[in-house]
Amino acid sequence: MYNTEDDIFIWNEFLAGNDRAYEFIYRKYAQTLFTYGLTLTPHEDLVKDCIHDVFMHIHENRKNLGTTNNIRRYLTSALKNAILMAFRKQNSYNRFKNSIDEDDLTDNDTVIDKIISLEEEMAQKAIV
Repeated sequence: MYNTEDDIFIWNEFLAGNDRAYEFIYRKYAQTLFTYGLTLTPHEDLVKDCIHDVFMHIHENRKNLGTTNNIRRYLTSALKNAILMAFRKQNSYNRFKNSIDEDDLTDNDTVIDKIISLEEEMAQKAIV
């Protein structure tokens, strides 16, 4: 049976800086998060990376986090947001990469050089 009082206690311990509470949360929920992540995407490595990002984020920002009475719900929501953000970043990168016309590249240019050049142009336009 699920006990919200236990979640409240362990979460508050974590927020107070108790690293054992953080480790407990990770050990208790990492596999559940992995299973949940695979319902959102079949990319196991992406799910693992996003779980890592979620745990790094909560650890680095624990002084700014609020209370919760349901750690699992909090973490699954954070994982869903992390996966969505990863897809947005990937789509942005793909659109940017696809906007580069390979015919515009000289023999000495590489795709990376072209991307850097385009980023510099965009930065200059933003300054002006």
